[in-house]
Amino acid sequence: MNEHYDRRTVCAPAWMKEFQCLAGDCPEVCCQQWNVDVDPAHAESLRHIPDPELQELMDRVLRSAVIRRPGSRKADRIHRLQLLNQPDRRCPLLNERSECRLHKKFGPYILCDTCYFHPKTFFQIDEQ
Repeated sequence: MNEHYDRRTVCAPAWMKEFQCLAGDCPEVCCQQWNVDVDPAHAESLRHIPDPELQELMDRVLRSAVIRRPGSRKADRIHRLQLLNQPDRRCPLLNERSECRLHKKFGPYILCDTCYFHPKTFFQIDEQ
């Protein structure tokens, strides 16, 4: 997995630059109540995690589907962490302190783009 992302200039609130996950010290848990989109490169690596316990958990939540958009002949494969189907609708990869076990064991670059960048969302409009 490439450990470097493209550097781009973005507009963002000032607090966003200093944001970091507080895990168990945060009053909220981001990793629940939604299904997490997974980019194709990370979906492939998450299917082969070199840790049997984490792999078993990932096998429970990582799902892929082929979808065809209306009016399109091309089908797309999408990947998601299906958290809405889990007990408490919460990611089973979280430990008792609401820390991501994948991140703790393998570092931030194993995370899919959605988890890596959360709560940041990027939009590109034309060339900006």
